[in-house]
Amino acid sequence: VRGSPRCVRRAVSAALLAGAFRRAGAEEFAAGDVDWSYKNPAFWKSVEGWECNMTGSQSPIDIATSSAFAMNFALMPLSSFFNGSDTGVLAHAVTRQSVWEVEFQADPEAYIQWSGKRFNLQKALFHSPSENTIDGRHYNLEAQLLHTSEDGDTLVAAQLFDVGKMNDCLEQIWADFPRNASTNPVAVPIRNPYHILAPSAPGAYYQWMGSLTTPPCTPGVTWVLAAEVGQVSQAQLDAFRRGLAAVPGSRADL
Repeated sequence: VRGSPRCVRRAVSAALLAGAFRRAGAEEFAAGDVDWSYKNPAFWKSVEGWECNMTGSQSPIDIATSSAFAMNFALMPLSSFFNGSDTGVLAHAVTRQSVWEVEFQADPEAYIQWSGKRFNLQKALFHSPSENTIDGRHYNLEAQLLHTSEDGDTLVAAQLFDVGKMNDCLEQIWADFPRNASTNPVAVPIRNPYHILAPSAPGAYYQWMGSLTTPPCTPGVTWVLAAEVGQVSQAQLDAFRRGLAAVPGSRADL
């Protein structure tokens, strides 16, 4: 493991619930054999069986902070847990045509406890610019940690990033992503997947019920977005955007 990341995140202790939000824009999930792209999201609405109709509880969203309100942690608790060893957990870096993705083992040692239910971490996905926005603003990068429960529910813990200092947590894996979507996944050790999330103070987040952000845009997904914005260096952001843009058949709209 490269570096000694100190961006430790324990349990989240308070919440901001997004009371009003607007549909904003466009996650890497199978959508059959239909070829889709971020460059033509209007096409998504026309495919039979997809739910990308930009109505109802769809993600991503734009959070209007003037309409968000504080919620007591005791009512909407969110805690993250990591039971891996001191050396971390072995995951796999995968390059898709639209995202960089880190896949975790089927029975992970990392999970989130949300409203009395356990959600196991399945994968982390990275997007630039951010898919979700705050007051109409896209951020430089967004990480989405996708979790599933034993009964099939989905929860995404998301983190926004602006350009600033180098992110030690992302630096552990940033150079390991394959440069081609057809390349086999690369094994990467991650000290603690939840270090990707910024160490919030006082631990606020936005929460809403939404959907997957790419076809088939399946609804019923719990979204939790950290209110604190993290930082990545300009070099890290450039490496991500260059790497994804160079993938043959890239679906990204960079």
